[in-house]
Amino acid sequence: MITKWCCMNNFYFPAHHEKLRDQNLEFNRLYAYPSVPSINDKKIILDSGAFHMHKARKKIDSAYVGALVKHYKKYQHLENVYCIAADTPKNFNKSLEITRLMLQSIPLLCPVLHNPKKHKIDLFSIKKQIKAYAALCSNRFIALSNNSLDIYRDFESIKHCVQLAKNEFRHVHIFGAGYTADEVKKWQETGADSVDSIGYYTDASSGVALDGDYSKARGFLELSLKNLLELNRLCKKN
Repeated sequence: MITKWCCMNNFYFPAHHEKLRDQNLEFNRLYAYPSVPSINDKKIILDSGAFHMHKARKKIDSAYVGALVKHYKKYQHLENVYCIAADTPKNFNKSLEITRLMLQSIPLLCPVLHNPKKHKIDLFSIKKQIKAYAALCSNRFIALSNNSLDIYRDFESIKHCVQLAKNEFRHVHIFGAGYTADEVKKWQETGADSVDSIGYYTDASSGVALDGDYSKARGFLELSLKNLLELNRLCKKN
């Protein structure tokens, strides 16, 4: 049972892992399509799975968008669920086109910002994207993709991007951020409202305890929870 931790900070959203489904229910969390979410009163991000499609060099076509919309329609009425647009990294025009298409069926669809350059923040592009999405989408949630960003090298620029987004949107999330305890704290210092990653369980699968205390480390399930608790414990309560 982990209910005694239910009131702790939930800045770090654990990305879904099927073996950890039941033990993560007390946390805000992320499910990447086509994973079926477990719904309760926590904040739940339904990710489009576009990143995995991009990594696999597969296109987001009309069939994929149609199946994603069908998936989202089951949950879009829930206030604590955030349905993410199917975005195309480094192609803002295509991402905007898909977002417009999906908004016809999912009015509260949440957009995604992408930095088009490697090793340097393109503030002009980020500003352009924020302006376009603010005119189209609900102001409840926007995400920034962590593609090739370095929280230490790019901290001031990332912080500026987050603040620009927060001028238009109530919740700013960073995808794929926070693989170490120090990184999670640094990302929070940008002013972002939340991050997610698979780091809590990939470290556990390698036997790594993020708090450095291996005396209580047991198997994959226990160590994953231990890491998840540590990552959220580090963040001040919102």
